[in-house]
Amino acid sequence: MTKAWIEQAFAAGLPADVLELHLQPVVDLIDNSLYGAESFARWRDHRHGLIPASEWIPHAESTGAIIDIARSLLPVWIATSSGRAGPIVSFNMGGRQLLDDASIDQLLAVPYDIAAGLALEIPHLQFFVDSANATAPQWSWIDIDDLDDRLARLSASGYAIWLDDYGDAILDDGPLTHPAIDLVKLDRSLLDADPRWLREVVDSIHNAGKRSLFEGIETDAHRSTAIDAGVGLGQGFLYAPPLTADRFPQFEPDRH
Repeated sequence: MTKAWIEQAFAAGLPADVLELHLQPVVDLIDNSLYGAESFARWRDHRHGLIPASEWIPHAESTGAIIDIARSLLPVWIATSSGRAGPIVSFNMGGRQLLDDASIDQLLAVPYDIAAGLALEIPHLQFFVDSANATAPQWSWIDIDDLDDRLARLSASGYAIWLDDYGDAILDDGPLTHPAIDLVKLDRSLLDADPRWLREVVDSIHNAGKRSLFEGIETDAHRSTAIDAGVGLGQGFLYAPPLTADRFPQFEPDRH
């Protein structure tokens, strides 16, 4: 149940200045070099402090407010790239944003060299809406008839397309070979999977020309599991939690 004051805040119009951008490093698992970062919108309320995303983002999704939030944050995401060589920055893009023509047009208007520094994380469950609404109804999933076309247009405009949370709820491997997808993010729950099966999954990702990334790397054992499976990239608390935008530039992976 959404807290009443969260509903009231959205009803009044959530001001953009209460949102913060946090960045969690994505690291090369072999040489520990910095590859990129996943960005997160965080809400800091003057009374309640930093509000967990799980408490307000489902409400923002179900009400459609997430569209305005994402539009207001796009210039911030662009500023983290600015066409410079360096870490790629990813951000989550749910079904309502993908279905909103104005949001797509805003993304397509970004110059190619800047878009090339950004990645759009598309939930794995977005390809299986019926299953998604059965397993995670709080996100109010909606079907997108022309999803493939929309992803193709974004990919052609320079954005990398990352498949997010693979294995979180279902293990259908259909999207692993989707032509627009550049990288597959394996859910942390798969760190406990059978190693031989996991290696087969990762091999199928790489054979399709995609990169692989493991979320939730918190221990050296997790890192070893990911490396043994052939996964190239990782993110998690072993390296760093999500960092405020002013702290992220100072982050350096531990290379020992």
